[in-house]
Amino acid sequence: MSKYTPTQTVSHKFVQEDFDRLLANRVSFYLVEEDSPRKRGALVRLVTDSAEALLDEYVTKINEGYTRSTDAHVTCERYGGIGHFAVTMLKPQQQQDEDIAAIRAEVEESYTAELKARYDLHLAAMISETVSREETAQRKKEEQAKQKLIDKARSEALAVLGEFQ
Repeated sequence: MSKYTPTQTVSHKFVQEDFDRLLANRVSFYLVEEDSPRKRGALVRLVTDSAEALLDEYVTKINEGYTRSTDAHVTCERYGGIGHFAVTMLKPQQQQDEDIAAIRAEVEESYTAELKARYDLHLAAMISETVSREETAQRKKEEQAKQKLIDKARSEALAVLGEFQ
C-alpha cells in the first residue's frame, strides 16, 4: 500500500476526445491554409506573369487531380508595372489524405509529448510530497526523542539538586 495520497488529479492519461479535438482543430487550419515549405496546407496558389501561362498551369493541375478552390477567385494584379495572374487550387483528395495522416502523426506526437511532460511533473510532485512528508515525520520523531532526552536529563538533575526553595 502506498503512503502517497494524491492531492492533484491525474492529467497524463490519453483522452481520445481531447486528441480528436486537437486533430480536428489542426485539420480545420490545414483545409484553409496555403501549402508552403513551413507548413502543410490543402491550398496551392498558382501565380504566373501571363494569363496564358496561368491557363497552362491550371490545365496541368486539373489533370493532376487538383480542383479550383471556390473560396478564391482568379485574380490579376499589377506590381511595379508587371502583371501577376493567380488562382488558388485544392490539392487532390489522395494528397490531402496523406497530408492529414502526417498531421495526425504530428498531433499524436505532440499530444504524447505533452502527456509525458505532465506525467513527469506529476511524478516529481508525488516524490516531493512523499519526501517532504517523510522528512516532517522524521523531524517530529527527532524532536520527540530530544524532548524525551531533555525530560530525562531534567529528572536526573532534579534528583541530584532537588527542588529550588
